[in-house]
Amino acid sequence: MFARSSDASPAPATPPTRQERLRRQGRSARCANEELIVSTADEATAVPTSVGDLRARIHVPANAAEATVAVVLVDGSGDGTLEDWGEWPTRYAGCGAVVLSHDKPGCGGSPGDWMTQSLTDRAQESLAAVHVLRAHPSVDRRPVGLVGVSQGGWVALLAASLAPSSVDSW
Repeated sequence: MFARSSDASPAPATPPTRQERLRRQGRSARCANEELIVSTADEATAVPTSVGDLRARIHVPANAAEATVAVVLVDGSGDGTLEDWGEWPTRYAGCGAVVLSHDKPGCGGSPGDWMTQSLTDRAQESLAAVHVLRAHPSVDRRPVGLVGVSQGGWVALLAASLAPSSVDSW
């Protein structure tokens, strides 16, 4: 039996976007938009370490009063500059986070040599960055955590275990 064109099923609907799926589930879609790039106030600062001050930048959401958390980004193995994070600091800021990114020692004009660091050295460096971020006026008693990528995840966990009262979890 042949179906007439009027009997044919309508074309399938376009699948819902991630944002629409989250909204249907009653979850916030504020950060679901893959195109989420917001304006931020980026401030140069430094992270003091045993090898000298590392070049750093704090990314503050356009409406700092709406910031809910603060995070330090922790690189994986290899060299790394604060610019190597690309648009991720801005994306996190768009989700309501105050973000600190920094150079590894010996990268981006910062002193030192990342190749001579132990994981404990890296954890201490991350804790120093947490202290810098906590002192920023836009953080004001907000929780401060670490976001580590690859080896940076190990470093973040080590830092939190070395100074549990310095790193918040949520």
